[in-house]
Amino acid sequence: MEADIIAVKINGMISKNREFRLSKMSESFSKELWEVVGGRKKHNRVVINGVAVNADVLNTYYATIASDPMYSAERVIA
Repeated sequence: MEADIIAVKINGMISKNREFRLSKMSESFSKELWEVVGGRKKHNRVVINGVAVNADVLNTYYATIASDPMYSAERVIA
């Protein structure tokens, strides 16, 4: 499946980015390390139309659409 191939590529890019960022932290103090590791949580709070959204919510939503045999883009646009 094309989506699986893209997901693997994205996960690889994320892993390489994390590895690069953490490699620069080898001589840092624990407080600085935890700021880098925990820093991404600051970006997880997004509200769309009054609903709190994060990556897990979006992934579940799009996976549901992608596997829904009754989904129709025309119905959504109309």
